[in-house]
Amino acid sequence: MEGNETLQEYYDASLKFLRAALSNLSDELYEPAMANGIHALELAMKAALHSQ
Repeated sequence: MEGNETLQEYYDASLKFLRAALSNLSDELYEPAMANGIHALELAMKAALHSQ
């Protein structure tokens, strides 16, 4: 199991990508929004899987 600090870094990065996706979406930049949203989900899932 990875350290809590590393897991928190994954979650923090995920939140940054989610915020970027929402910003892109409000600016009608759909492709960057989708890419940032997918990356946010990927990082959140990675953190969740590594926490077990």
